[in-house]
Amino acid sequence: MTYPWLAYFEAEYTVRLHGGRLALALLLSCPSDSGKVALAVRFLASSLCLVYRYPACGVCRWCQLARTGAH
Repeated sequence: MTYPWLAYFEAEYTVRLHGGRLALALLLSCPSDSGKVALAVRFLASSLCLVYRYPACGVCRWCQLARTGAH
């Protein structure tokens, strides 16, 4: 689920991912039930994705491992 108030952060992440400018760590700080856990899971999945895109492709080996909780 995509939350409209997180669209800016998703767009910024996409730009950084495609530009090869991802930080080594990301700090997500916002109120409870704001969607930060879902956002973190999507960011993690896209950083592991072999296609290296956001959102993650969902079909490559790494996406399959992440979806099963093995990663």
